[in-house]
Amino acid sequence: MPTLSDKAKTFLATKPYLMGAVAGHKFYEHPTRGDESPLLVIGPDGKLKLSDHWELPSWEELTA
Repeated sequence: MPTLSDKAKTFLATKPYLMGAVAGHKFYEHPTRGDESPLLVIGPDGKLKLSDHWELPSWEELTA
């Protein structure tokens, strides 16, 4: 497992809801905005990013 970035560690400390994992990417609901925001994702590189997805994407969407 890769080392998490400091930003990812801080984010996980808020105990966000894990929506699911797809192709090595873990998708979380925004801890304060909930479903009013796209999902946040921690990728295989250990970095936190705002995704373009509002729902858990399929494997095909991520690997295409």
